[in-house]
Amino acid sequence: MKLKTRLTLWCAPFVVLVLCCSINVSLPAENKQRSNTNNSLSRSPKIVPSNILEDLQRKKEQRPNITSTELVTYANRLLKLKGLNYHFDACEVLTANGKSTERDLLPLESPETFFYKMTQTNGRDIKFQIVTADGGGGLCSECFFQIPALQVTKEEILVLADGRQYSLRRPQTFNLGEAELVDDSLQNVLRTWQLPFQTVPVGISPEGSKLYVEFYEGQAPDDLVLELSEDGKLQFRSRKGVDLKGEGEWIENYPKDPDNDYLSFMRFRARNRNYIVKFIAPCT
Repeated sequence: MKLKTRLTLWCAPFVVLVLCCSINVSLPAENKQRSNTNNSLSRSPKIVPSNILEDLQRKKEQRPNITSTELVTYANRLLKLKGLNYHFDACEVLTANGKSTERDLLPLESPETFFYKMTQTNGRDIKFQIVTADGGGGLCSECFFQIPALQVTKEEILVLADGRQYSLRRPQTFNLGEAELVDDSLQNVLRTWQLPFQTVPVGISPEGSKLYVEFYEGQAPDDLVLELSEDGKLQFRSRKGVDLKGEGEWIENYPKDPDNDYLSFMRFRARNRNYIVKFIAPCT
């Protein structure tokens, strides 16, 4: 009986020692894995949709008598800080995260984050966290992601993330609507503009270099329009300060595309000159 007791007492510290060693071995590995995950997150800039239009709406509500000049100045100053959301149709972001591309355009209970690697214009790769609150869906099977940018061309994107600017090569899978200035034959393209979101042009500058689009009702103050340049730059303009001759004239007689029911042409007149703009009308 005494021998059994002595063995039990001797084994107890040994078991405790083994358990302690096991804990000491496993915990650092677990902590290291968590640390690597946290470091990966901290190194991945977060792309969050801009709330600039909501801010402009709020400014107009707080100061209903603000002049157009004051509102435009405020809007363009805010644009440099927050950028404007470009609605990229980028299903590749979903597939890269193992998600289905068949998604509805519905608000989520909480924002969803997707990781996606892009290449900077200096050749270095960088992984972003792309945050969406609408599930990355669209009305016509698109995979929309709102990415705040300051300049967008066919080849490059100047993105805002975590308060910094990133000059990126635009992925080929990041699709945007385009508007094209065409000649009278409706075939030859003279100039191209990248559209931040699906919309209908409302005017063109007298020299034909700037395109004007408006916002959907209730999305931004009515007295503001967006001016797009071929080099991808954009700015807010006062509707009163831009020579908009109505909403343009829809052209009905044009070569139809059997694969695109939304192909559209509009004719604009600015200072006695006619311009024809080709674009894809919003999907309905």
